[in-house]
Amino acid sequence: MTSVFYEDIHLNNDSLKSIQKCEESSKSERRLELDRQRKDTMQRIAKLRKEKEEASA
Repeated sequence: MTSVFYEDIHLNNDSLKSIQKCEESSKSERRLELDRQRKDTMQRIAKLRKEKEEASA
């Protein structure tokens, strides 16, 4: 009985590690996507500012 109990704990621990890796992976993918969006937005803002300066000059 005790060995089965420890085996279940071991399996649960492996499952938790697997779930954590998946969560970390999806978080890092989400962060990368947000970084790309932020970079695109900053480039658009810079472009619009430049166009505005050229128009007012």
